Amino acid sequence: MPQQMLHTFLVCTVVYVFAFEDVIYVYGQGNQEMIEHGRTQYQLIKERSTLPQYGTCWKSAVEHLDEGCRYLSEDTQSDIALHITNCFLEMSGHETYNCELDRKPNLRAICISSMSDRAFNVYTEFYTHTQNICWFLRGQIWHETIAENTIKVGKQLKVTAQNQESLLQAQKRVWTFRKRC
Repeated sequence: MPQQMLHTFLVCTVVYVFAFEDVIYVYGQGNQEMIEHGRTQYQLIKERSTLPQYGTCWKSAVEHLDEGCRYLSEDTQSDIALHITNCFLEMSGHETYNCELDRKPNLRAICISSMSDRAFNVYTEFYTHTQNICWFLRGQIWHETIAENTIKVGKQLKVTAQNQESLLQAQKRVWTFRKRC
């Protein structure tokens, strides 16, 4: 009987984790549309990081994304967007702006306000993309963590079931021994 209860508990736990994984993810981490948009933008930036002439800027932007998305704030989002904007402007032969180097908000604001209309529109677009990309990256990390933890829990449950089985066998031997005495 205890073995059957343990088995039922294990099955219910595993079913619960898999059944509600997407529900928890969608409502806990953001909506699917943002994630898909973020995935698309992230893949475009990663592809550009392999370009021979401008790849180093894009590669640095990917690293900035990977690190910055962990602690996303308005300033970090702006830094990342400015970094990506400069890569895009450089690649398309336009003047770049190193506003992300200005750590003081008022200097950064002055730098951003001095941008050409084209550069500011590019920055605004990438500012929005940055949030979506970060949702995507966080979702990736969340899914990887869930998968790793699910495997760990499965292994622990298997060991627990084996230990329970060993205990039941030991109890049977004790009862058998007592009956003989």
